[in-house]
This record gives sequence, C-alpha cells and structure tokens, in this order.
Amino acid sequence: MGFVTLRMSCYLPPTTEYNRKLPCGFFLPRQADATVTDVTIENMSRDVVYATVIVPNEETSGFGGGKGNADALTITNDPELFQLQLQDVQAGDRLTITTTWFQPLRFDDGLYLLKVPLEIPSQALENPNMPLSSILDIQCTVNSGTADEVRFSCPSHPVDVLSQEPGRVQFAGAKGKPWNNADFEVGYKVWQNAIMASCNVQPPDKTLPDPRGTFAVSVAPPAPDATAAFVRSVVFVVDRSGSMHGEPIEYARDAISTGLEMLAPEDEVGIIAYDHEQVSLFPSLLPASAETQAVAKRWVGSHLEARGMTDIMTPLLQALEMLKAAKGVPYVFLLTDGAVDNERDICQKVEAFNTQHNPSGVLLPRINTFAIGPYCNHFFLKQLAILGRGAFDVAFRPTNIRSQMTRMLTAAAKPVLTDVALGIEGLTSCELYPFPIPDVFCGMPLLVAGKYEGVWPESVVLHGKLPSGEIWTQTVYTTAAAQIPLDKVVVKQRLDVLTSRAWLQQDKKLQRQVVDASIATGVPCAHTTMVGFPVTHDKWREMKQQQAAGKRISPAKLAIGGAAAVVVLGATAALAFGDVGATLGNLAVGDVMSGFGGLDPFNGMLNFCDCSGVLLFS
Repeated sequence: MGFVTLRMSCYLPPTTEYNRKLPCGFFLPRQADATVTDVTIENMSRDVVYATVIVPNEETSGFGGGKGNADALTITNDPELFQLQLQDVQAGDRLTITTTWFQPLRFDDGLYLLKVPLEIPSQALENPNMPLSSILDIQCTVNSGTADEVRFSCPSHPVDVLSQEPGRVQFAGAKGKPWNNADFEVGYKVWQNAIMASCNVQPPDKTLPDPRGTFAVSVAPPAPDATAAFVRSVVFVVDRSGSMHGEPIEYARDAISTGLEMLAPEDEVGIIAYDHEQVSLFPSLLPASAETQAVAKRWVGSHLEARGMTDIMTPLLQALEMLKAAKGVPYVFLLTDGAVDNERDICQKVEAFNTQHNPSGVLLPRINTFAIGPYCNHFFLKQLAILGRGAFDVAFRPTNIRSQMTRMLTAAAKPVLTDVALGIEGLTSCELYPFPIPDVFCGMPLLVAGKYEGVWPESVVLHGKLPSGEIWTQTVYTTAAAQIPLDKVVVKQRLDVLTSRAWLQQDKKLQRQVVDASIATGVPCAHTTMVGFPVTHDKWREMKQQQAAGKRISPAKLAIGGAAAVVVLGATAALAFGDVGATLGNLAVGDVMSGFGGLDPFNGMLNFCDCSGVLLFS
C-alpha cells in the first residue's frame, strides 16, 4: 500500500477579469482504487478553512451542496478525479493545501510500483521555466516489511538516499539535478529464487478505535524462471448484452484474444458468451493448442456481438460444471458490465458448489471477476471473487478495458502456490482478510491481513501446494511493524470484505459496524461519504480536538453557512452496488464511461502563481 501526503501553497493574484471572487476548485487525478482520507485547505488571508469529514450516506440528504462562487467550474462524477469546490475564494488569497490518500501498489514484472500525480500544468506556474526542484520537495520512505535490502528504483526523478537499513530506505528528490515535469514513480523489486514470506504485527492498542492487534502476512512469489508452472484449465465467461455495444465489446474481444495467447499448449480452454442466452465455443474443455487458439479467436470475433439482456447465473454455473473435468487448476474469468437482481442467489449457488465438491478432492474453481463501468454491483463481484479465491478489478474507461484485463490475465498466468492456509496458535479470536486465502502467482503477490485478540506467537506457519503436487510449508517469524502503519494497511481491505459480507447476508448490524469503523478511521466506504465545508479557524481546531477524542463531527453545526454550505464529495460510491434498472434498460455502458475524463480544470480559469509544495509518501 502507498500512503501519500501532499502539501502545497498557492497564491491567487488579482486580475481585471475577476477582481473579487474567483471560480476555484481543488482537483486531484488519482487511480480509481485510491482512497482520499483528508483534504484541508487553509485560507491564510481570511478566517476560512475548507475541511472534510466522513458521514453516513443517509445524512447527506440534509446538505445543500452549496457551490458559492464555484459555479464556473465543471464538476463531474469521475472516479479517477477527486474534486472539491471552494467557496468564496477571493483575488489575493493565499491557500495552504494538505491532502492525504492511499492506494494499492501495482505489481509489474517483479516490482511493486507507486505512481503519484506530480505533473504541474503550465497555467499553475508563474514562470514555466523555473527549476521544479526550487518549488517542490519530495520525501519518500520504502518499507518492504522484510529483513532484506530494499532494491528500489525511481525512474521519474533524480533522488538522494538519506538512510538505508534492512527492509527500509529513505530518500529525497535531488536538488542539484534537473527534474522532469512528470508524475513521480518509484518501485522496489521482490522477485527472488524462491517463495518468500514475511509477517508483521502491530500489538493491541486501547487508544485506537479498534483496539485489537493487527497483522499482515506478505507472500512474495519467485521469478517466473525460478519455478515450475501449474497446468491451467480456463473458462472465459464474457458479457455480450446490448449495453456492451461499441468500444466495450471491442476492447473485451481484444482482451480475450490476448488471454488466449497466454495459454500454454498443455493448458485447457473454454469460452462462454452470454446475454439472456448462452453460447459456448466448445461443449467441453479442449487443449489450448495453436489450432484451438486460432479457432477460438475467430469464434470471439464472430460471436461477441452486443445483443440481448443479461443473465449471469446460467453461464457461470455452466462454467463450473465444465470445470469438473478439468485436468489443471480450474479458473473462471467472468466479465460483465451489468447488475442483475439474483446476485445473492448466484453467490449462494457458488458457495453450495464449493461445499458439495470440497470433500471430493476436486480442486475448486478460482473465480476472477472483471467489472466494466459503473452499472455493475462491485461488491457482488468482489464477494464472488472472495468465494472463488480469485481477484477483482474494474475499468471505468473503455480504453482501460484491454490493459486492465490483460494485467489481470498476466498476473494469473503462472500460479506457483495453491490451497494456501495460515496456521496461527494461541489466539482467542482472529479475523482474516480475505478468506478463503487466494493462490500465489508469479504476477500477483499475496497479502493476508487481519485483526486478532490474544498473544501473538513468535512465528506462524504458511501451507500450500506446489505445481509438483508436493505440500509446501514455511515457518514465518514475526516482525514488529514499527515502521509500517499496519492498521491503515488493513482498514480498507477489512471495510471492503465486511461490506461485501453485509450485502450478501443482508446484515444491517454488520453494515452499521462498517459505518462506525469507516467514520472512526476516516476511511470512506460504500455506506459513508466524504463531505467538504468551510469553517473558521477556531471551529476547525475544535473539530480536530473532537476527532482526536473519537467523537463524531456534525458538519452542519460547524460550517460557515450551516448545512447549505456542505458539499457532498465522491458521489461514485453510490454506484458501487450497481444499477439493475440501467442493466434492464440496456443503457450503453460505453456512453457513461466516455463521459468520465476529458476535464481540464484550468480551462478558462486564472493562473496560479507562487505555487510550491512538498510530497511525502511511504
């Protein structure tokens, strides 16, 4: 996980066009899976601070969403752009902005990668030719969680190493060298010659909202040339309903063709295309020979045409039945752009299938789910992936479908450890996320995290099955998580897992626990929303004291202008449970996806001058 803090100062100069109030907003490009936890914008010229807090979704109906003088701005519901309108900003104001967020690290070719938006638009610089190192500071800490030397690289900017020790390195942007005006990228390598595991533990802390201890077991895969591969049996289950019309279906075809090329001749393959009906490439699995792949590609080109409605259960159960005769590790790759009204029934069918076949010695199918656009129920697809020990991803732009699905297929191309289990002794209680534990792949490291009560042992035991069929075990010794904010690493994963479980079980009590945990930790979830509002400096300090004491914040009572001044942010969270109506109406998902992006926040706005900042991340 990458944790980022951005601090910057801006001066808004007087102009002839806007001599008093300015259309003003804060825009932060981000990954769709990044989570913004706090934005504070302090007006150093007047008694105003723009603050943010997390509130339950049901409370947002009482807020006015006032825009003040921000009406000239284009505000979109883009999941890859965080936006906050600023009210009553005046020419000559100086603003100090502090933003914190975290995002999952990408894994590519053996490297954990973090990319942070740092490219500065020319409109935001008084002098576009000024050295960026004179107005920006970069400080970075990499904690690998292991006792090995951190093998890091920073291809985007020159850096100076400040300190280095086993498992940890600190560095800063090099001031004496030219910087590119580009996003900041850093990565560290984990591939070695064998499977390596580490266990980090944060003991119980009664001062935290959740006083239980926290642990994280990380399993790094070996390099592809250092391990044998499992034979795989893969069924692609692809949505071709009418709403997939246009770019989504075209990119889906490309992604499936790429996935076919990743199969080895000894692997097996099947394809099911579905709308309200289903059609299969073959009635059963076939070896993924060059001839079979060529036939499959032609079939994909002729049969993946957008048409009809959406039925997910029938083709998914058909894929599970097909995989009963699998010769290799069975995998389902389910792709959809829609939500259906029997999603809980689908999960229960998958659970029943697993329960029925687990004692028989049959290797249970791994289910990977891929969502296209905002109409899918992401928590249904996440829960389905959890039940199937698989992975979940979502593409919010048509152009991302091919690259993101290819990344998922590439990550799952070479499993190296299956049926993973974790042995922990001496605890009185333990929550595990995710559970069941997924497999380990060369292209997909494994992180198992959780909360516990009791005395954590000196070591835990990791079990699994190798491609040879041998049982693999490794004793993993515990390391204190002194340098890693372990509770923050766990919280998002825990909220997502519990939200999916509460949805599946229709458990209102568990849903309330999720809301309470979200507000207590300051991490938004599907049932909570971040809101922004202006307050005086005194009220802002009072709010911080209340938060430190674990008290809930009432934005309407603190905001200048009351409830009418409170702005609801991150409206895309409301779409996380999908839109069955849009799916039934066959609304083209490509149309709404094309509406994301393309926003130039600086178009028609004033230049910012004297812009400077500090970027801190770990």
